[in-house]
Amino acid sequence: MPKNEIKDLVEQLKIEEQRTKKTKTTKKKIVPKAEPKPEPESVVEKKQEKPKPKVEVAAKLPDSPAKDYAQPLLHKVATKITVDDPMFTPQYVAGCSYVSLRANLSNRGAIRLPHRGIETIDCGFNLELPSGFRAILSQNRLLAAKGLFLTGPRVVDGSNRVQVTVINCGHQIIEIHNGDQIAEMSVEPVYLFDFQE
Repeated sequence: MPKNEIKDLVEQLKIEEQRTKKTKTTKKKIVPKAEPKPEPESVVEKKQEKPKPKVEVAAKLPDSPAKDYAQPLLHKVATKITVDDPMFTPQYVAGCSYVSLRANLSNRGAIRLPHRGIETIDCGFNLELPSGFRAILSQNRLLAAKGLFLTGPRVVDGSNRVQVTVINCGHQIIEIHNGDQIAEMSVEPVYLFDFQE
């Protein structure tokens, strides 16, 4: 083939290639972009709302009528005692308004109290209170938890030997030894009746 014809063929091929490229580019499908779905109004409102600052609210209580209350001073009452042995001297319990009494069993030995057993126990001292006051006896709290309670007279006034009568309300035998803490005692003023008709 002559050179001129070859050049013409080459040019025709180039033209056809350019046409095919154009047609391919034009045949590409244009996919439309999906529009974003509108968010619900509640979600939009939540996004728009700004977080509220935290406010600490303290409970306001009414003024107590005891706000001006001052703890009264504890007055001491001069009381004469005569003890059989220093170990039976009543001792105050720390932070309490009563003294602890001990069992004086030096002449009789330990006591075994069965269920519903009753026994009068000496506390080892004589007490002489001034007029206008009296001593109140109450059970020992640890022994009360086991079922041992006081019965009979619980008041000491004037000049008396201090003794306690106990009863075992529990179902187990309770043993009491010499020097064991057996009861408690506190003092209080006495007021007289003024009968009026």
